[in-house]
Amino acid sequence: RSCSIAISCSHFNYLRYSSDRLLRELSCGAFVLSHNYDGYNKDFEDGKHFRTFKDENQLIELCHYYLDRPIERRIIAEQGCKEVINTANWKNRINEFSKLIIKYK
Repeated sequence: RSCSIAISCSHFNYLRYSSDRLLRELSCGAFVLSHNYDGYNKDFEDGKHFRTFKDENQLIELCHYYLDRPIERRIIAEQGCKEVINTANWKNRINEFSKLIIKYK
């Protein structure tokens, strides 16, 4: 939580797949730079909840950019934290699973 930037990068590139580390980083209020994984935009908004990077060069550029902008970093971190707390909880997950069960029954 006290880090300036948390970096989330998974070894997998599956549709909407992210590690649980991403949710933990966001929920503790850290500013997160995440690899640009397929389908992230169904759950989060780049620039509002976290920032995404496509490669190592862009990651380095974004680190320099946000290290110089603590207020902007804090705003994004707070919005990401609120989003995860409001959406990535057991109640919402159970509702999502129930809808899938009905859909594929």
